[in-house]
Amino acid sequence: MNSHPQQQHRHGFSIVRLTLATVAFTLLLAIPAYYFTGRSGLEGLTLSAFLCLAPGWLVFLIYKRYGDSSKVAIAFLIGSGFRMACALAGFLYVELTERYSSPSQFVVWLLLIFLFTLLLEAREAIRFLRDSESGDTQNYNQH
Repeated sequence: MNSHPQQQHRHGFSIVRLTLATVAFTLLLAIPAYYFTGRSGLEGLTLSAFLCLAPGWLVFLIYKRYGDSSKVAIAFLIGSGFRMACALAGFLYVELTERYSSPSQFVVWLLLIFLFTLLLEAREAIRFLRDSESGDTQNYNQH
């Protein structure tokens, strides 16, 4: 009974890390987005960040509720597929509405943020597996 709150606590930190890192990366990309494509590049960057971050939140929240350490790989694959589906849906929407005139206004940023959030989610899954095997919840919360 005591391990369940610790598990929820650890996933809460995962959501915070995912959000903060993605926001920081997006802010870093805002400089070249604005420099190369102006305001429309910033809009495309923001949409890209949302399309990649929102699925990550949902996956971590679902995993927080139903997951355990024996299902981390499955959750990671489902989360990756869900993120890819959201990114593809956003890409198709942008293409069908002809919202941006150049791929550099949206597609480049979508690809970069997609890969970045995928890397973050993989890192969290590996960290969770490592700490679950060692039984060390303190180590997970300190990273």
